[in-house]
Amino acid sequence: MKSEVREIKKVKVWSFAKVLLIFGLILGLLYGVNLALAAQKTIAVYPDIATTSFTGLQQYAQTIASSTQQDVSQTYMSLILIWLGYWNILIMPILLAILYFLGGIIAALIYNLIARYVGGVKVVLN
Repeated sequence: MKSEVREIKKVKVWSFAKVLLIFGLILGLLYGVNLALAAQKTIAVYPDIATTSFTGLQQYAQTIASSTQQDVSQTYMSLILIWLGYWNILIMPILLAILYFLGGIIAALIYNLIARYVGGVKVVLN
């Protein structure tokens, strides 16, 4: 069996972006399920998070951050993800799919630009 080396000189932007969109959906679903399960456990320990408003979460984050020497904005985002609970299973796949799709467009455009001047990636085909 003879192998040949080929060079990928150009990537189709929409094709690459669609593949990354599916990748983002899958990873987002896994991440969303993980966040939902973590939120369930956290709310079981701290039930007042579930009934707090966004402004209440911000005050709660300031209290936690000051006592643990953490960044308030990071603590606030963590509390929002916990507060969302099972909505993470829906939100994360959509959010990551959009981000991966946009990242795929940008990555393909940059690859095409670089490959034009430097050369593309060489692959071995059987």
